[in-house]
Parts: sequence; structure tokens; C-alpha cells
Amino acid sequence: MIREICIGRRFFCFILLLTVTLWLPAAVSADAPANGRFVDHNNGTVTDTLTGLIWLRHANAFGQQTWDDAAAACAALAATDFDWLDDGSTAGDWRLPDAYEMLSLTGAGPVGANLTDKHPFIDFPGRGRGVVYWTASAGFYDTTRAWRIHTRGNGGVSFEEKSKTKLVWAVRGRSQQAPAHAGTVPDLADTFDRLTEREQQRAELNALWDFTGLRLKDTFVVMNTEAFLTPPPALADQYPSAGYRVAKTAPTVKMQILPNLEPEYFPEGEAYAAGWANWAKVTRSDDNRFFMAASDHRARDAKINLYEYRPDEGEHGVLKRALDISQALGWHENMYTDGKVHGHMGIMPDGTLWAATHRGPAPTDAWWQEGYRGAWLFSYNIHTGEATNWGVPLIGQELPSHVLDPERGIFLATGHLNTTMLSWDVNEKRVRFAGSPPNGWRWHARSMFLDPETGYFWGVDRSEEPYRFLSFDPELNRFKRHAVEVPENPETGSVALNRLHTNPKAADGWYYNVLGSTLFRFRPDWDEGPEIEVIGVTHGNTVQTALCPAKRYVYWIPRRDDTMMVMQYDTRTGEKKALGFLKDHILENYGYDCGSGVFGMNISDCGAFLVVLDNGGFGRRFGGHPALFVIDIPESERVVD
Repeated sequence: MIREICIGRRFFCFILLLTVTLWLPAAVSADAPANGRFVDHNNGTVTDTLTGLIWLRHANAFGQQTWDDAAAACAALAATDFDWLDDGSTAGDWRLPDAYEMLSLTGAGPVGANLTDKHPFIDFPGRGRGVVYWTASAGFYDTTRAWRIHTRGNGGVSFEEKSKTKLVWAVRGRSQQAPAHAGTVPDLADTFDRLTEREQQRAELNALWDFTGLRLKDTFVVMNTEAFLTPPPALADQYPSAGYRVAKTAPTVKMQILPNLEPEYFPEGEAYAAGWANWAKVTRSDDNRFFMAASDHRARDAKINLYEYRPDEGEHGVLKRALDISQALGWHENMYTDGKVHGHMGIMPDGTLWAATHRGPAPTDAWWQEGYRGAWLFSYNIHTGEATNWGVPLIGQELPSHVLDPERGIFLATGHLNTTMLSWDVNEKRVRFAGSPPNGWRWHARSMFLDPETGYFWGVDRSEEPYRFLSFDPELNRFKRHAVEVPENPETGSVALNRLHTNPKAADGWYYNVLGSTLFRFRPDWDEGPEIEVIGVTHGNTVQTALCPAKRYVYWIPRRDDTMMVMQYDTRTGEKKALGFLKDHILENYGYDCGSGVFGMNISDCGAFLVVLDNGGFGRRFGGHPALFVIDIPESERVVD
């Protein structure tokens, strides 16, 4: 475990996380583990050398018990109770394990792993259906229920009435690795009883896994550890010849949960995927401020926040909500509205940010009957704070993907409900084009790329296979489909259409783009069609890339369940490098699961750090509490010209 540094503007708080002296009974031998992780003492007990905990060798000594009976049975256990138990223990030595300790025997905990076939335990029912054990961890908000751990697959946690019966596994000692809960959780006294069952479970799960009180911190936590340079075993197994090397210097990482996630839980529970998350690019202004959006995805009473990160304020920067977008758009209670911002927010030279909203759940007939008309267009001046609602410019349409050309003042967006597209003149505040591409071509709703040199926009035609590139000239409202096909993934042979994001041109004259997990470079040409060269794979579906200001290094973070992998590609040498693997360390020390939800990122104007918005959550779950990561790029890992 590491030291956590919580740095505010006026104070320093140093907290040494769990340091517990291992307590072992006299019967424990000092022999090396006979089965890798575990030591069987041949007296009915087994020591887990990872955690220091001592478990009964019999994993099912008590049968099914209610929670109260399970706790009492463990507390009363003595060596004289079973002829196979000969460790000299007496009543009071044993106890019911807490949730973190029980999770250490599965692959779902902050530490630990699944039991292999070589484990020394007997009567362990295996990882089949319905293998569930009680833990000593009761609810934080509902004390009539407690956490149970199931051992099938990677294991997991769920919440159950204490009157139900589950298996019981006794433990003694104190863990050297399992986290100690800080005991601080948000107050839900006024709302918990009104939450749906799903939201009550989520609230309890967050309280269990947020054992450091990360959600309550209003400053960044700072991490620097060599553990960031250790790839997870699954990654090494999956990509034995991935063609990248691991950095030698670990990055410093700053992390903060976004503020103003209100409401945190949802009593109505009517919306698909209700929960706070980000789906849009992180946008950088000319004065090196970063802007991003997060939203709760509801159909009614939706909230969308615009956030600003100022890296030059305070010791580690300041993160704040800059605008309540839903309030600025005049949305009122019980009104059907959109639930997020999904496209690329862009900033004009005068500091005016432009973006459009996008739906959360799919609109139904009830939406239209109650006045819903489609996606809203809005602007926000980052210098004056003035926000303007430009209404619904394309009736009946959603705008999931959009890009701003700040030089020419053209905002291009794709429609979602059919093939319609919108070209909006930011300078003249009017629609320049609203309609579909000709010839039955269908611009893929989530592919959008601007060539700043020409002002042409590029995407993918999905009307027929093989898929080809489309381009749009906003000056003449012309579409063109090119003979060049969308590249195949060099590992899988598959073709991905979602996303076509880019940076300014690199120093070698190419744009570097990603479709799915295919990394390729791209030279757009209206007349001859784009020139494509496949570079390789990004090792996971990738939504955003960033090019350093020196136009040499390309950065990305693939969306993966097993790690948060920060990648760097040197356009000059062709070298791929993993700058860090962040997930395991953050999960172990903070209970926060990151990596699979990276949709927004950008790079500083000096190329020294990445600003990444991840849709993480607590306890190996996606979403709910998006966090901003500021990842310093060590100078030793990049050539500073």
C-alpha cells in the first residue's frame, strides 16, 4: 500500500494507509507455501501468505446459516469443536470475515485472485452456481442487510437480507492487504428509502468500495509508484508480441471525482443507464484550460454539467463546474430532454464554446407528445461566462457526433434517428445545410473528422459494404464518396466504423486516427481520395487520441476491462510505449475502477501532461462517478526538442 497525499490549497494531509502487524497462532509454521499462495499447517488451518489471514481448511464447516447465526458460530468456534481442528484456538479467536477479506479469495476484490485447482481447502464447493458466503460487513444505509460474496467466475458482491441463509467460512488474524474503511460515506438519510432497489444496491456498493472517502474529497489525490509500470498478467498473455515496450519512469498521476454530481442516485429510476458519465472529448482552450461535460443520462429532469480544469491554479490545479447546461437551456421539472453531450465541443477564437446535446434513453412517443423536438444547440463563452440557448436547429433529430471548424465557423453534426446532417454557421447563426447525403449514402452517426487545412469534413459511408470514406464540403454543401475503403484491423481482420478522431497533422505530414482499435495514418485528398496507412492496433477500442504540441508523439488510452493503459506512439521512430498501467494500483488503494470508460482526453499546450476523463466507478463497475486524471508524462520518456 502507498502513502496517499491529499493536497488542498492551504493544507497538507499525510495518511498512512493500512499497516497492520500480522498475528499468527503458535501452530503456524514458517515453511514456504506448499501451493504457491497458501500454507497448509496440517492442523485444520491454512495461511494465505498474500494477506496473512488464517482460514479454516474446511470451507463448509457450518453449512447454511442466517447472518446472525453465522457471526455467532464463528465467534464461538474452538479447536475442541471439530476433531480435525488442532490449532489450540479458543472461543473468540475466530470471526466472520469482512467483505474485503472474503473478496481476497476471488478475482473481484481490491487484492487477491480466484482460487486455483491447487488450493489446499477441502469442502470448497468450487465456482459453480449459487456458491455464496456471508461476510461480516453489514449495510451502511440499511443495517437489516449484509454483503455476501459469490465465488463463481471472478466472484462478486451482492446485498442480502440477514434472515437469508448462506455458507459460512471462519477466519482469524488481521489482513496485511485488505483495505481499512475510513468510515466516511455521503449522508443519504433523507433519500435512501425513496431510491429504487437498483439504486439502493448501488449506493451500498459505492459506500463499501469507497473505503478512503474519495467521493467526499474536493481536491486531487496524487500518486506516484513503480506499480504503474507493472502490466496485468492478462495483458501479457493476450499480447505476447504486442510490439511495444514499457516505460522506465512511472508517471505521476493526479485524480479527482467530478464535483456536483447531483443527484448522485435516482429515485425514479426510469432512465436507461441512469448514472453520471462523460461521452465527449476533453477540449483545450488557447490559454491551456480544459473543458469537459458529464451528465446523468435521464429522460426527465436530466442534468448536464460543463466542467473546467485550470492546471495553473493552486499546487495541482483546480477542477470546478463552469456551467449547469440543463439550467442554461431552460429545462424544467418533469420535462423530457436530452441526457448528455456526446460530440466534440469546440472553441472559437473569441472564446465561445459550441456544442449540442444528445439523448440519454431513446425517445418514445410520449416524449414527442409532451413537446420534445430533438437535440439542443448551445454556446458558452469561457471568458465572460455567458451561455446562450440556440434552440433545436434540426427538428426530430439527435446530434451524437459534431465537430467545430473554428477557423471558418462551421459546426457540423450527424443526425441519429435517420441519415440527416446539420451544418450550422456559427458566425451568422444560421443553418447552412440540413439534409441527407445523396445517392442513399449514410454518414455513420459517430464518425466525424475535420481537415483544418481545407475545411472539409470526413466520415464513413455505411450504406453498403465494403465501407468507404465520405467527405463534405460545407462551402458548397457537396458530398463525395471515395473509392478508398475503411481499413481492416491487422490482428482480427474486422472493420470498425465507430469514431474517426484526429489531431492536427503530425510533423511528418500525416493525421493519426483510430477506428475501433485500428491505428492508422490518414492524408485527406478530395480529388484522389484519402491516403491510408495502417500502423497497428491500439490494444482495445479507442475513442480519443492526442498529439503533443511538438507534433511528434501520439497518445491514447484504449478502453479495457483489465487495465488503464496509457500509450505513446513516436511518429518519428515508430516506437510504441506503455507509459503506465494504472487500474490495479488505484483499485487496490482507492476502490475505484478505471480504464474501460475513457471517452475524453487531451494534452497540455506544453506536452507535459494528459488530461483524461474516465467513466469509472467503485467496485469493479463501469460508470457512476467519472473522475478527472491528470497524467504527467516523464521527460525521460519523450524527447523534448
